[in-house]
Amino acid sequence: MNNKALVNNQKVVSTYMENAKRDISNSTKVKNKLIEAADIIFILIIQIRYAIEQKNIIQLQTLMIDEIKNFEKKLVLVDYPEIMIIAARYCLCTAIDEVVLSTAWGKKSIWTQEGLLSYFQKETWGGERFYIILENMLKNIRDHIEFIEFGYCLMSLGFEGKLYGHENKMIRNEIRHRIFYHIKQVRNCQSQKLSPQWKVFHKPHKETCHKIKLKKITIITLTLFLISLGYYNFRAINSTQPILNALSTIANVSPVTIYLQVSDFNKLVNSNKQERYK
Repeated sequence: MNNKALVNNQKVVSTYMENAKRDISNSTKVKNKLIEAADIIFILIIQIRYAIEQKNIIQLQTLMIDEIKNFEKKLVLVDYPEIMIIAARYCLCTAIDEVVLSTAWGKKSIWTQEGLLSYFQKETWGGERFYIILENMLKNIRDHIEFIEFGYCLMSLGFEGKLYGHENKMIRNEIRHRIFYHIKQVRNCQSQKLSPQWKVFHKPHKETCHKIKLKKITIITLTLFLISLGYYNFRAINSTQPILNALSTIANVSPVTIYLQVSDFNKLVNSNKQERYK
């Protein structure tokens, strides 16, 4: 891995991750233990994606194995549910394997036979199961909101899985937009419930997330749209560094205007592109 390039881009990568976490939390000040535990791994995924070469693939693999184990230890210390840790580890291994094998040097390495998913799960490819896990979590999103945000981060970092290639980019974006929409719904509700002024402005029998005024939702959505569109367009047009262009593309979070139901998940994945806005 080009160490000089990685050092030069460390500040950019760190800033990007902070912005991504801020978007995910949706200004609710609610921390996500999965994302916090995976901070270093997220940064390494970005570094690997833009590394021109990697002379010591064994050393890199050892590093990633150690970081996965550290990720698990952090979650065990805060009594995180074991089944959620295993699911998150599975998705991390899948994402890391994919990003390594997407590089020229990774395709020629032992990683093709001895990836992280093989090491931890005895499997060779989890591109399809990632979406199956995510779909199951979406069925009870309020209880699994941290995992949904975690999966959203991986997709924002460029994970494709079984929906790989430019021809499936539209479908991936639709899924990511829908997930972000549901995240905003849940986090907005939690923020209101945690607010000390909640009971002052709402009568007890109206304390429900489903009665948020349409005007407020519209204003928030339009504001996020203008901010995100202006910011990422500015970066895309004016940036002269390839890494910044790539990061701005990965981090681009479109406004969520797609009101899809969880039950339509499989239909979305398998639908034709022309059915996108049904």
